[in-house]
Amino acid sequence: MIAPNITPESDTVEIQVRATDTGGNTTLSEPLTLELSPDPTPPEITDIIPDNVSITGRRTVEVKFSEPIEIDTLNPDSLKLFDGEGNLIPIANIQLRNNDQTVQVAFDPLETGDYQLIIDDTVVTDRAGNPLGTEDTVHNFTLKRVSVELNINNLDIDSDKPGIQVNDKTNRTLA
Repeated sequence: MIAPNITPESDTVEIQVRATDTGGNTTLSEPLTLELSPDPTPPEITDIIPDNVSITGRRTVEVKFSEPIEIDTLNPDSLKLFDGEGNLIPIANIQLRNNDQTVQVAFDPLETGDYQLIIDDTVVTDRAGNPLGTEDTVHNFTLKRVSVELNINNLDIDSDKPGIQVNDKTNRTLA
């Protein structure tokens, strides 16, 4: 359950529980009124993916938070990605995941190079309106190209079988 925000008109929420047994019989509990209390704790960033080095062609950056984030505070003004030359990379879309605790920012495929994600901590808030902080969060990462070379020997070991057979002796080189 996500509690409603406290307003000048109301600082309570009323809940009821509906129970259904295996025979399909249902009952509703008496209403229970709960008092809402302010949330003074600001959210914190717990992880940013990719970390320092990742593979070229990546399309997303994920920011994980300690608590749910208010969707309306996530936009191209509060989340910006720049390439190594200072060019702003356009955001394709922004999605919340994991009970609104993970923000996934999508872009067109990113090329090899250095990048800088800047989060405006004064704009991004939790659901209670607590800002992430008072200064920008800056996260740098590099995308590198990875090539794989496979040397496969002994093709068509059994020419009587259809297709190509490969023995389990392969050499792999990561560059």
